[in-house]
Amino acid sequence: MDERALVEQIAEECGIKDKLSPDIHRHPKTPPESGAKRDRIVKVPFLDKFSRDKFLYNFRNALKKFPNLPQFIKVRRDMTQSELKILYSLRQQAYQANIAAGEYKYFVVDLEIKSLKNPRPLRTR
Repeated sequence: MDERALVEQIAEECGIKDKLSPDIHRHPKTPPESGAKRDRIVKVPFLDKFSRDKFLYNFRNALKKFPNLPQFIKVRRDMTQSELKILYSLRQQAYQANIAAGEYKYFVVDLEIKSLKNPRPLRTR
């Protein structure tokens, strides 16, 4: 299935198809050298921040309406390099806090550490 058509269908399920920018594309725009293992991401620009946030919030439920797609597709907003550094630092802090608590309690959402009301046992390897 064409990724542009898929994104438009998911945006329609979220009720924001009219807020999609027409510049949906793979990044990087040129395919990598043969043998590259990383998939190229799909950049989905929106006309406003509200529509982007609504898409991110409703993406999981909208994806369930397409059973032929893999259910492990990830989505996140585009971040600058400094935001990515903050994200990785916060994830490390949440991980350390979970280790100290001995349970899965802390996680990162949109550059903020949050906690679960009902923590789960920490998985051991």
